[in-house]
Amino acid sequence: SHNCHHETACCEAGFTCFQKTPNWAACLKTCTPGYQPNDSGRWTCEVLGGNAATPMPAPVSTSCTASWFHNCHDETACCEAGFTCFQKTPNWAACLKTCTPGEQPNDSGRWTCEVLDGNVATLMPAPVSTSCTASWFHNCHDETACCEAGFTCFQKTQNWAACLKTCTPGYQPNDSGRWTCEVLGGNAATPLPAPVSTTCTASWSHNCHHENACCEAGFTCFQKTPNWAACLKTCTPG
Repeated sequence: SHNCHHETACCEAGFTCFQKTPNWAACLKTCTPGYQPNDSGRWTCEVLGGNAATPMPAPVSTSCTASWFHNCHDETACCEAGFTCFQKTPNWAACLKTCTPGEQPNDSGRWTCEVLDGNVATLMPAPVSTSCTASWFHNCHDETACCEAGFTCFQKTQNWAACLKTCTPGYQPNDSGRWTCEVLGGNAATPLPAPVSTTCTASWSHNCHHENACCEAGFTCFQKTPNWAACLKTCTPG
């Protein structure tokens, strides 16, 4: 945390004085141009000085972008080997290891995943198809092809569906609303399953009084009251 801009010789062996701004530099072991973890502002990483026990490294190229959270739209070369600059919007892109078109976990907005550039140690991947939908929490109603092998696009409502491994008609755990589980689409590596019957009731906490066929094998619809029953494995009166 000490500025070596004017005193560029580093006291500790193995450290080099790298520039952050025209007025600030620090003695670090390594420096990657762009943004650094737990630090605000961009580093140029220009070498200002070294240590008596440290050979001066070659100047670091500044024409690259750090990984994950930094915009590589204008500097499309990624600093880290194995990363590629993938586009999210016309004005924003990021250096990532992989990119699946559509919405990403823990990120708002849709990604096109168009490849803008790579890294000298990274073979440029082929452009990723955008005609598929990510799994679980993304709506596949209009793009019914699922990106992930083994997943199928199941319908919940007329306007919403999701890529899931399996679907049981009725109510799902940790989800509000009823699912029709109609098959809308699958994956190139996943044969489309046969349409799922909707004339059954999910187990445990769903009322099977009117739809007394239980969806899950080994369960039976037992009555609690004249208007309520549930699909259970066993039932003891009382």
